Amino acid sequence: MVAVASYFSFFRVVPSGFYSEPVLSGLVYTPIIRGCSAAGTNPQTNSIYQNGTERKATILAQGTDIVYDRAISHPCDMKATVESEARGASINIYEKWTGKGIANCICYSELGIRISSIPNGTYTVNAYRQWTEGDTFLILPKQVSVPNDKESCESSGGVWGNLGLSTQPGCNLPTSDANKACTDSKQCQGVCLILDDEYTGNCSGTYGGCNKCQENGGLCYEDSQIGWMCDRTITTSDGSAFCKNNNDCQDRCILPQENVTGKCSEWVYVFGCHAHVENGKVGGILCID
Repeated sequence: MVAVASYFSFFRVVPSGFYSEPVLSGLVYTPIIRGCSAAGTNPQTNSIYQNGTERKATILAQGTDIVYDRAISHPCDMKATVESEARGASINIYEKWTGKGIANCICYSELGIRISSIPNGTYTVNAYRQWTEGDTFLILPKQVSVPNDKESCESSGGVWGNLGLSTQPGCNLPTSDANKACTDSKQCQGVCLILDDEYTGNCSGTYGGCNKCQENGGLCYEDSQIGWMCDRTITTSDGSAFCKNNNDCQDRCILPQENVTGKCSEWVYVFGCHAHVENGKVGGILCID
């Protein structure tokens, strides 16, 4: 049995001041729900919903739109809807979950919403998760600027044009917290990155490949659990030396994976391939086109 507390713990309440602001009218809300949390699906009879790649929550501005996206695994007896409301300079997004959360199976869902026709401005966007009982958990807070034309974008110091591979023009703004130390992108206006010139590790003290193993009279064999291994230890002469990549070492550069500090990006949107920091750990190389 899967305990619902593991999915819906540490609850918070939506700030009461939100409801004192005037409703922001004229917006268009388009929820996006795929997977076994969608109403009418049965994950136990549809294998496509059994597994998937989880994605951390993101909130991005695309032209005059703000887009929320997340993908998670969860107990398969739970269903979800995604709703939003906007007041003043605040936008709240709610994943509303129903179900007991006690099923003995896990499945996968993609959740999101596109909010369109947003006026120029800077907005505080909070994504929440609500359970049947009404408890509310803050998933992600984000400050998002929406200059929706070239003039207002450039007057704010931004660059107007297609964002990555998107065919819809949008504005990429410089951040005010660029180069601030961070351990997660939630702490940044943009994203928390590891800068190549500051991310150092140590050279491996032993060779790991088969070539050096065989050159030194060793036998290279395949272990079903680990992979290719050598029947003896062959040491390098640069073990523990500082390095930035494998080119700095005789064999491998071992980079730290935990207790990592990065820096907030200089721009809200960062395209290309970069190492991101998530919860103080290297989140891997993320490529965004």
